[in-house]
Formats: sequence, C-alpha cells, structure tokens
Amino acid sequence: MKTLSLSALEDNLWDIIGVQSEPTFLFLDDRPLTQGAFLRTVAYGHPYFGKARFYCVGLGYQNLAHRLMPLEKAGLIHVEFLEKEPENLKNVIAISSNPSHPVYNVSICIEGEGNQDIQDEDYQGAWECLSLYGKPLEQFALSEPRAVDVHPRDWRYLGPSKDLRAYDAIQDELRLALSHNEGELCPKESFSAILDALKGKKVDPKEFYRALRSCYEYPCLLRDMASFQHDTWCLRTLCFHASPESKASMCVSYPMLLMKELPKYQGKNDEEAFSIDILYSDFLVPLWYLRKLVR
Repeated sequence: MKTLSLSALEDNLWDIIGVQSEPTFLFLDDRPLTQGAFLRTVAYGHPYFGKARFYCVGLGYQNLAHRLMPLEKAGLIHVEFLEKEPENLKNVIAISSNPSHPVYNVSICIEGEGNQDIQDEDYQGAWECLSLYGKPLEQFALSEPRAVDVHPRDWRYLGPSKDLRAYDAIQDELRLALSHNEGELCPKESFSAILDALKGKKVDPKEFYRALRSCYEYPCLLRDMASFQHDTWCLRTLCFHASPESKASMCVSYPMLLMKELPKYQGKNDEEAFSIDILYSDFLVPLWYLRKLVR
C-alpha cells in the first residue's frame, strides 16, 4: 500500500492512472481525507479518451451526489454510492484513509493535506495562458513564458496544468497538423494567423481572435482540445467552486454549450463578440501546449 498526501495524489494522479482510458476508483471509507481524495480524482483524473468510474463506500458521500449530478448527465463520470465494500471489483485503484484496509492491485492510503504550494513549469504555463481571459481585445496575444514561480495551489490552474499530460496522447497527430496546412488543426484560412501566434510573431489581435472564432463551428483538433478543456473545467468547477449552482448553465456538454453560446455572437463584430465570448477561453491552454511544440 502506498501512502500519499492529498497534494501528492494530485501531483501523481496521471502516473497512477497510467494507460487506463476508463480507470475505476474505489473509495473504501467516507472520512474527510478520503472524500477529499474523491473530489480530486473526479476533478483532475479525466482521461483524454473515455471516462472514469467511481465506487464510494459510506453514507458520507450522499451529500456529493446532487452536486455531481450534472457530470453524470453529461456522460463524464459514473458514480455509485455503496453501503459496504463490493466483493467483485477487480483492477481498481483503491483509496482510503485507513492503512488497515484490504490491499488491492493499486492501494493508496491518504495521510494529510500535504504541500499547498506548487512550483511547476506546466502549472506556470497554464496560469499565464488563462490570465489572457478577460483582457481587452487589443491586448489579446499569447503571453511570453516566464520564470517558474511558487503559487498556492488553485483548482482553476491545477486542472489545466494536468490537461497538458492528456494532450501528449495526441502529440504525433498535432505535430503532423502543425506541419501541414490541410485543415486538421483548424480551418485552412485561419492556419497562418494561429501558427504565427504560436511562434511568437506579432499578430493583429483581431486577426488572431477571428481565427479562433472560425474554429467554433469547424470540426478540427483545436476544437476537440477545447471540448476536452471544457469538460475538465466542468469537473473542477462542480467539485471545488464555492457556488457551483451559479455555473450550472455552463456545466453542460460541449455541443450543448455551443448551441447556447453561438447565437449570442452572430451578427456581432469582433469587439462586440469578444466582450461576451466565453468559448475562446477553452482554447487558451491547448494553444499553450501547441506553442511548446513549435518552439
């Protein structure tokens, strides 16, 4: 049995999941530390393909059922709340806060909160990139990389930094799309502006934003990545936001989000659309990842 803090679980979760596209987690008790581990695996353990399954033993999880219901409806997770430990589960990642619990193939005992600071290049990159959201259109450009700094852990940024590991699964496909202007990465007419921005060249903010807008309704790798980014935002928001009900209208599947948001931008010029646009924020972390590939 491996002993980890909650912060160490966050940092090592993708290595724990490994190559499993649909990992199964079993939470063997409903103590606060184990419930914290449950929320972190839900929020940060979403693979690029497939979805995770969660089995939770104990009545203490019932108060989370309503909170996470939108995730079930969107098909992002499957949760079952159990009164006792199941007998027929195999190949699970078992987590508890009691070292005397039965040992499974992968068994983790959670011991304390751990380090609440994080110093990581990917975390810094996600933090820098998402800081673009909310700036005026005339300032819209990919931020330059900065020296890695120490940040307090924050669910807004830890999730995106972990998502960069997920994109490694399609890295070869992305490299090929970046080297050939065939429309796989983004619409052909937008490729030049996006590639120049990724390379750090000076691109007119309106042209850059217009290029991203062209991806909203065009099936391409960038939109696939934005869709995944939206899914992970929903997971983190429903797990950790202080008032998740205030975000309920946005915690829907990506196709549903497009149906709700795209009519708001129709007929509006770049400045008008940008001021109310929430869709482009899902492209920021994928763009940061692509920037690392072209440099």
